[in-house]
Amino acid sequence: MSTESSGSWQRWSRVVRAVVLRLRYPRNRVRPTTLGIYFIIMSLVVGMAAVNTGNNVLFLVFSLMLSALVISGISSRAAMRRLSMARRIPETIYAGTPFSEALSITNGKRLFPTVSLRLSSPIATGTVFLPHLPPRTTRTLVLEHQYSKRGVAEVPAVECRSHYPFGLFERKRMEPGKESVVVFPRIERIVPFFPEREGGHGDFMARLKGEGEDLYQIREYVPGESARAIDWKASSRVARIMARDFHRNANLRVTLIVDASSTSPADHDAIETQISLAASIIDFLYHSHISYQLLSTSGDVAFGLGPLQYREALSHLALLPVSDPESGGAFRKSLSASRIHDSIPLFFSARATVRDLPVKAYRVLAAEKSTPVATSDGVEA
Repeated sequence: MSTESSGSWQRWSRVVRAVVLRLRYPRNRVRPTTLGIYFIIMSLVVGMAAVNTGNNVLFLVFSLMLSALVISGISSRAAMRRLSMARRIPETIYAGTPFSEALSITNGKRLFPTVSLRLSSPIATGTVFLPHLPPRTTRTLVLEHQYSKRGVAEVPAVECRSHYPFGLFERKRMEPGKESVVVFPRIERIVPFFPEREGGHGDFMARLKGEGEDLYQIREYVPGESARAIDWKASSRVARIMARDFHRNANLRVTLIVDASSTSPADHDAIETQISLAASIIDFLYHSHISYQLLSTSGDVAFGLGPLQYREALSHLALLPVSDPESGGAFRKSLSASRIHDSIPLFFSARATVRDLPVKAYRVLAAEKSTPVATSDGVEA
């Protein structure tokens, strides 16, 4: 009985959603263009002049203008009939980064083509134009989108417009998308600098594949990296500045501590910057095969590697809410050595100062085996 009621409820929910989408996004809308408005006004003027003067030539011109209006309406409606669209949106979407949506448009008519289609959406970075779609044919187009903020975002409808055949009327139809998607935080291209275990904060090694002694690869030098990574012999051979990467130390692990508490509305922008910075570090750790965990005011993501860990951590940051100061204080007091697990702790909050993002990728709380110390004011380095 419960299974039948559950299935019935799902069917009714689908019907209700279909009705709401149809009311919100009607299949076809038509309105005159600017040219069409002028043409209609001119038709009325010519018609009135023909009636007042009784001139047969004016009646002929008026009839031709009315015929053009009727043909334009019928042709535009016929061009949009039996037109279907399938949308494919990527699973991974980052704020501030354009992503491509594949639109498969099918003309189901048996004889007539669809002509002069323009596709766009509220978050699209441009408009896609399809000049001609033959009958019984499917074409795949790519529409570029971009979200500006992280979090749960609604997928807007794709707008399909046509001015066929004379540009007098614009016929428009809306193709709704998925209900929502999770937009990951903005990812910046950064070069993290990890402290050496014995050197404290003084010496740094850049763009590590690891911190061992075995050579991993020789690649082109990236501006902003430490000069210690430069391979001068290889650079002299190829006449370009080359750098060395070493194999990762199996014991290297990183703990990212994200305090999203805010004491004033002015802190929100700083918190968003820190969340984006933490996501950028996670992106670097993922591609460098370095184990990491994430501790935040709304929960934890345990140590791990791989794509599942990557998606879980970025989804956690994407949905991380800005909390009140009391929650932030309780979170900082809960930090202990057992939660850090002998890893490198990185702290992110509205009070952290990161002036030059590409170089000083984060604030390092401790070197060697030291851990954050919880006080009444928060975490101290």
